[in-house]
Amino acid sequence: DCGFQLIPEFGEPYLSAQPAKSVNVLILDADDGSVPPKSMQTSNFWSDVVRPVLHDQGVVGVNVIGDEDTQLNLQDTLATSLPNHNITRVAAPVEADVDCSRHSLLFATPQTIDADDLEFKLRDCPVVSDAQAWLR
Repeated sequence: DCGFQLIPEFGEPYLSAQPAKSVNVLILDADDGSVPPKSMQTSNFWSDVVRPVLHDQGVVGVNVIGDEDTQLNLQDTLATSLPNHNITRVAAPVEADVDCSRHSLLFATPQTIDADDLEFKLRDCPVVSDAQAWLR
């Protein structure tokens, strides 16, 4: 057992029903034509829905597809809404074969984690389709 539980639920209703500080890892990879959906790009979503349920040492990963302004706006929203976390944007790896100007990952990590070190380590990560990546 890897310790993770995949919850295939709609984000906002599911998170709103969770106890305070109960989420250790939150990964948003949703699609309604924009990634994440517009409703999950608002400061209200991050401040009123995510922050109350995110454990103080919780980590968030968000798949972002959009132009530079969209990516920077979401990065700023996370920084404002999760003030005790560092926000790091990492470009999609070349192996993902996507337009790296439109695809990135945002990570919100507790300030106790060095954001520069995280970005350096994630820069050369293989894509998930490489099954051996999980064993490294």
